[in-house]
Amino acid sequence: MDNSEEEKYSLPVGKADLERMTMLGNLYMPYCTEFLLENGLRSGIKVADIGCGPGNTSLWLTDQVGEAGKVIAIDNSAEQLSILNNRILEKKIHNISTLHADIYQIDQMKEKFDLIFCRFLFIHLTNPLLAIKKLCMLLKPGGSLVIAELDNSTWSSYPENKALKKDTELLCNVGVQKGVDFCIGPKLYRYLREVNFNLLNVKIAQPILEGNNRNYLMLKSKAWANVYLEYNLVSSVDIQYLQKGLCEMINNPDYLLIGAKMFLVCAKNT
Repeated sequence: MDNSEEEKYSLPVGKADLERMTMLGNLYMPYCTEFLLENGLRSGIKVADIGCGPGNTSLWLTDQVGEAGKVIAIDNSAEQLSILNNRILEKKIHNISTLHADIYQIDQMKEKFDLIFCRFLFIHLTNPLLAIKKLCMLLKPGGSLVIAELDNSTWSSYPENKALKKDTELLCNVGVQKGVDFCIGPKLYRYLREVNFNLLNVKIAQPILEGNNRNYLMLKSKAWANVYLEYNLVSSVDIQYLQKGLCEMINNPDYLLIGAKMFLVCAKNT
């Protein structure tokens, strides 16, 4: 696609997918917060949360930077930003603003940041290397670019479950069909090296799905079902059998359910 155009998100946005996105965010939030605090997040700095969605992380960031700091939450979905703006008004938060912008035009901003954070953004990009180059232009000297992404091929269970394995294969196949990489996590290090970042910090996190979080696997499958059908990867009957198998696994406590690996990478602008 022409990189001057906005990337097209694969799933419904806003309230239609809020439950799934909130649960996914909560699964990985502890790893992200720890990594951010280890890599430059502190009081008084200016932070950009790019691909902010409904803003759960953005609001947490406002607490970390304090009244002397500033958070700018950026997304290319007006519906997502509307949810966040309502939350900002309700909570009467003053050290945050929102911006409707596409990643490939992000370098047109005049502001520079001490820290830029992107989570669950790069798996949707057709040109992740170009996006990284654009983001680099917004960093202050000594600033940090922190990216957190999944390798969606690594959702798993023990013992192995055929339904989960098939659902994981379908999800990764959709990425191939769309010309994006739903397994981009481990490749981030190489992309940042290609942009001549030398000071890199990398961490891998992988949660166990417990309690209500086990239901995320069903929410994920239901969210993507129409996309699987759109690309003629399965039939509606196949999806019914697949989701029946997922439900049986989720409700069987003998299964250990393992989330996808998250790769967290921090690059310093020296």
